[in-house]
Parts: sequence; structure tokens; C-alpha cells
Amino acid sequence: MADQEIELSAEQLGERLELKFVKFQNVDRLTLFIHANQGAEDSTALSGIKLWGAGLAQTNMADFKRVAGSAGEGE
Repeated sequence: MADQEIELSAEQLGERLELKFVKFQNVDRLTLFIHANQGAEDSTALSGIKLWGAGLAQTNMADFKRVAGSAGEGE
């Protein structure tokens, strides 16, 4: 089961997409599955993928702002 699924339109190709932060906090492996081609083409050509992020040692969790819930919730 996928942690997050994304369906791209032709207009979104090449744009930066934001992923769900909580799903990707501790990633050491990433698998991409291309389910279908754009415009019913016979093949998929993937010319590149760019990933943005920060290493755990560089992330100061005190800088993050609470957006929902109460302090201590989920701990």
C-alpha cells in the first residue's frame, strides 16, 4: 500500500509538488511506480526526478509550528 499517491496532469509535469511531511520524516528508501502514461502513450520516458529535503541532523524540530492537536498528543 502506498503512503501517498499522486496523479499528475500534463500541466504539472516539471513543477515542484509538496508531499505529506508526516509520511516522509524517516525515509531511507523510496519507490516510484508509474501506473499509466500521459495521454494514452505506449511507453513512459522519465528524464529526471528532483527531491528536496533536509537531513535529520540539520532539522531543528523546535522550529516547527503546531498546526493541529494539543501538546503531547500522539506521543
